[in-house]
Amino acid sequence: MNKVKFSFIVPTLNEESYIGDCLKSVRVQARKDYEIIVVDGNSTDRTIDIARKYGARVIFCKDKGPGAARNAGVMHAKGSILVFMDADVRAERDFLERVEEKLLDASVGGFICKLHSFDGHRDSYTGVHALLKAFYMFGLVMTAGSCFVYTKDAFKDSGGFDTNLLTNEDHDLARRVSKKYRFKYFDDINIMTSSRRINRKGFFSSLYVYTKSTLVYFLKKSYVKGYWEYDY
Repeated sequence: MNKVKFSFIVPTLNEESYIGDCLKSVRVQARKDYEIIVVDGNSTDRTIDIARKYGARVIFCKDKGPGAARNAGVMHAKGSILVFMDADVRAERDFLERVEEKLLDASVGGFICKLHSFDGHRDSYTGVHALLKAFYMFGLVMTAGSCFVYTKDAFKDSGGFDTNLLTNEDHDLARRVSKKYRFKYFDDINIMTSSRRINRKGFFSSLYVYTKSTLVYFLKKSYVKGYWEYDY
């Protein structure tokens, strides 16, 4: 049996429509030295059964927010590289090989990848990519939220996710990690994700909510109260 090097940590809540394809993309990885940890917030659909079908270890977290769920997952993780994925994310078959390649540089503590939509307009994330490139060019660290990778050392050195932030916890951790390590945006590693929220709420409404939430964090280090009422 291969020693675990990569720990996939996937927070879920009623994700039966997506979790199967997400975990299937993990199970077909060329590398096999990984584990899958699904952190569930008491789903009432078939999420847990599907997760176990694909070999995931399911743990439960009653605390609110994705940050608390991801922290709980890390407590059970055996791998030295942590891959945080949303339940509607799909990775390419060589994803883990590309991840390891990027982390050969010991100065890199974490990174995000290039997002593409599998159920929306093919250019849904074009503007996101352009903004991220501009931000990183000027030294402003942000994340795209759906999938990010950290070394366990960088994660623990930086204190993990701030559970007081129900949103923007991804930006917050990336910024703290970037004070001790390099946090990168690698647009040569592709990740597929769902545009379900954009499809449901509309592009401009989604853009408004996300922009407002991000500004609240960067200006006040807080989050928009009621953010989850937007079904984000």
